[in-house]
Amino acid sequence: GLNGEPVHSLAEIAADLGATQMLMGSGTGYLTEPFEEVWARSRESLGRLAERAGQLGVSLALETLQPRETDLVNTLARAARMLEEVGSPWMYSCVDTETAAVVGDTLDGYFETLGERVGHVHLTDGQEGRLGSGHLALGDGTLPIDHYLEVLEANAYAGFMTLEALNA
Repeated sequence: GLNGEPVHSLAEIAADLGATQMLMGSGTGYLTEPFEEVWARSRESLGRLAERAGQLGVSLALETLQPRETDLVNTLARAARMLEEVGSPWMYSCVDTETAAVVGDTLDGYFETLGERVGHVHLTDGQEGRLGSGHLALGDGTLPIDHYLEVLEANAYAGFMTLEALNA
């Protein structure tokens, strides 16, 4: 580190800032790498980070990203697999409603599959059927925002929810 100070992990930085949660992605691999090798590397890294984060009282929200953003955790099925393989009580799922719509997953499906392991929701709008058109302000797209709110209420969701409007 600078001036001989130790290098801190992201979890330590989050804890130093007083955060109780840290949002994470799974990373991505090179196009020439075998998928399972990249997956194993991500699983090991996330597991080590989750262990350290847990020691500090920081939980990890693993966001399911769009296929254009990662070749790893980009569907509900892959999010469930990674959470199971890492096996940490300090790591749970962050679902982005626009990403779910892009890949054909549903918010209902996240709760059916992961239950209380859904710990963060990016409530985002987008245009159904248009990859990359999302992260719009609520009401600017065509996604069923009212239905998403009903699903959250029906599941007594009490985790974090953020409005993510970046249109990236």
